[in-house]
Amino acid sequence: MDYGSIVCCTMAFLLYCNTLSSEFVYDDRRAILTNPDLLPKTPWTRLWQNDFWGTPMSDSGSHGSYRPLSVLSFRLNYLIGGFNPWGYHFVNVLLHCSATYLLILVARRVLPRNRRKLGSVITGALFATHPVHTEAVAGIVGRADLISCNLFFLSLLAYMAHVSQRDSTCCPRQCHHRSANSKNGAKKYEKIAVTLQKSLTSCHWPSKGLLQQESSQNGQKRGQDELSGWCCWKTFVRVWCYVFISVVLAICAMLSKETGITVLGISFVYDYIYARRNSLRKKQNRSLLVLFVALVAILSLRLQNKAPQFSTADNPTAKEASFVTRLLTFSYLAVFNFWMLVYPSDLSFDWSMDAIPRIKSVRDPRVLYSCAFYSVLMYIVYKSVKSVQTLRCENVNAVQKKLVVNSGCTVCCSKISENHSQNCRTANNNNNTPTCSCPGKRQGPTAAAAVLFALSLITLPFVPASNLFFYVGFVVAERVLYVPSAGFCLLVGFMCAKVFGRRHFSGICGAGLFLVLLGFGGKTFYRNNDWKNEETLYRSAIPYNPPKAYGNLGSILNTKGQTLEAEEAFRKALDFRPNMADVHYNFQKSDEIFPNIGYRIVGELLPPNYYFYEEQSSPVHANGGNKEAIQLHMNILGFNEEPGSEQKPAVGSIPLGGWI
Repeated sequence: MDYGSIVCCTMAFLLYCNTLSSEFVYDDRRAILTNPDLLPKTPWTRLWQNDFWGTPMSDSGSHGSYRPLSVLSFRLNYLIGGFNPWGYHFVNVLLHCSATYLLILVARRVLPRNRRKLGSVITGALFATHPVHTEAVAGIVGRADLISCNLFFLSLLAYMAHVSQRDSTCCPRQCHHRSANSKNGAKKYEKIAVTLQKSLTSCHWPSKGLLQQESSQNGQKRGQDELSGWCCWKTFVRVWCYVFISVVLAICAMLSKETGITVLGISFVYDYIYARRNSLRKKQNRSLLVLFVALVAILSLRLQNKAPQFSTADNPTAKEASFVTRLLTFSYLAVFNFWMLVYPSDLSFDWSMDAIPRIKSVRDPRVLYSCAFYSVLMYIVYKSVKSVQTLRCENVNAVQKKLVVNSGCTVCCSKISENHSQNCRTANNNNNTPTCSCPGKRQGPTAAAAVLFALSLITLPFVPASNLFFYVGFVVAERVLYVPSAGFCLLVGFMCAKVFGRRHFSGICGAGLFLVLLGFGGKTFYRNNDWKNEETLYRSAIPYNPPKAYGNLGSILNTKGQTLEAEEAFRKALDFRPNMADVHYNFQKSDEIFPNIGYRIVGELLPPNYYFYEEQSSPVHANGGNKEAIQLHMNILGFNEEPGSEQKPAVGSIPLGGWI
């Protein structure tokens, strides 16, 4: 029984049990409560036409996130339990447990054999307890990341099986037949060759070589004809079925979350690192060509949709005019994300606006962090690639040398020497156990290969969210680290297992690992309480993103009728960021709650003719002209950001962004 996997999955389930009683929070309202695609009256085909939030992909206001499989899971949840959040949270917890188990299986395939058992368990334990997963598991919208991660690992495991089958001998029975005495027709020809060999005292008789070659070739050909057909056909079908399954699962992963398509890149890296070093290059090239064609075709279809437009507040650096500022800031964001994996102390539901100040000068100390990070990363990658290449060359040379030694006599395939006659008789003696020298024998994964694979698992799934190729609607999002964290856990798990192999440091490493798991588990369990409801969630983010947290908190308190607290929250939000249109609007609309001071305060912040636009926009909005009403408001407000953010204040307030 696999006790290690059971323990890790149990840890993952127990740590997130306290999320089962949580409510719908943050983006859950828009993705579930107000999403028409979950309702039975909506045709199932609409799921393949709308985005993640229920807006048609062809609509100009679409967010552009095409995740029909994730929406399908929400709809199945609704058919079973309606809008009861317990069922949605329960499915999320189960998906996290299954992702933990699949990562353990992946670790067992990529770690060195002497570190495999312990390293895979440590990897699974770290992944199960890491606090950065809280947003993906405790937030129901994180279902997209959970489903995509599970399909990601399944696709990777399928391709690993393809590589294993592809690099094995075409037909084991046929390979054994070549080295042993055949019972299917080649036996009599080999007996003739053995008889001739015994009657000769030298291997240099001219006619002997021709007889041996003819008899050996006839025997091998007849044996191959009888065994190769059906057996090799089954092997061929099985090998390429794994590739087909891997590509289909990769497509499904992308239909759950866009980053799922990066599994094809991970499979490419795995094939380069772990394929048999001396396997036929044509086999590997065919597999890699299939991956490349599939990746290009899928991306071509996916990128046909128009890129979504995000507000300045969502990603201020993307709208920055200075190229140097964009380069330095985006380079640092990767370091910031990696630090959250190493030390997940500061976590927030939102990092938009100016939660992370932009780097506008090379004299900023954070530039040194970026330089040090990328220098160490490039050095490790260089050393790992060099080690893998060295091993590949050494193995190929060894195989070539072996083939030269074994390529003399056509009967026994031994090097012709002084004792060749005796060696040949011994090799073809029926009383001896035949040996099979099959090319392409696999060597176990090395440390360099494990490190290189772990780094690729960290970096490649993060690339779509890195703002390197296209801008995204957020600065930092913890949920996008769900898959990259698997590579980080794999790297740490391998390092811990390697240290455990040293007697003098095993005790210290064990104590340190126990403290890390205890700290991760405690932080995760405590962080889950922040996602209990919207008020606790927004209060937890005040130290990291005050304007966004206070603005949303004011909307929640407004809905609950806590007038004084709502007033204070709105004031603080405007103190940190005076140009927040939705906060201005909610504050102005609060005259029923603050009859004495509401309009006076807003009147000081808004232009004199704001109320004229308000009178014009209200009937337009009432008649369904949402975009026109928004434009009327923005014309007078003159703010430097559009209100159409993915994150909206809670129901009960009247946010401009809620109209989109």
